[in-house]
Amino acid sequence: MRQPLSVKEKLRPIQINYFGLDDASNDTVVQYIMRMRDRFKAVDMFKWNQKSRTLSFMSAGSELGRITFLSSESRAKGRGRRPNLIIIDEAAHMDRKVFDVNLPIVTNDGAVMVCISTINRETKKGWFYEGLVAAEFRQLNYAPIDDLIVSLWKKYGLDQVKSRK
Repeated sequence: MRQPLSVKEKLRPIQINYFGLDDASNDTVVQYIMRMRDRFKAVDMFKWNQKSRTLSFMSAGSELGRITFLSSESRAKGRGRRPNLIIIDEAAHMDRKVFDVNLPIVTNDGAVMVCISTINRETKKGWFYEGLVAAEFRQLNYAPIDDLIVSLWKKYGLDQVKSRK
C-alpha cells in the first residue's frame, strides 16, 4: 500500500487561487465549504482569515494547503503567488486579464488552471467561449474535471490521510 506523502517533507502545501466575480460570490463559496467541512475526512480544521481572504486547511497540526479567494475586481489578479491550482469561476463573465495574468503560472510553474462557467445564447463571445469551441474541435488540450480532482488528490496523498476523529 502506498504511504501518504508528508506535506512538510515532500511537497509544499497546496495553494489554490480561486477567482470569483466579486467578494460576495466568493463569500458564498467559503460559507459552503465551512458547512460541508465534516465531509472532508482528510482535514481536521479549517481557518478563515478575512483580511487576507484565505481559507487554510489542516490535518494533524500540519497545513495541507490554502485557498486564496480573489475577485475579478482585485487589482493583484493573482500576481506574486505560486499556486498549484487556479480556478476561474464564471469564466465567461470574467475579464480576459484574469486569464492572461495567470497563464504564465500554468506554462512556467506547471500549475493547473480550471475555468468553469455557465453559458447561454446571451453570453458574450469572449476568451472563454473561444477556448470552449477550440476544445470541442480538439485544438486545445483539456481534461474532464473529475480526472483532474482525483489526480491532484492522489498526488498530495490526501486519499491516504486519516482523520484523528
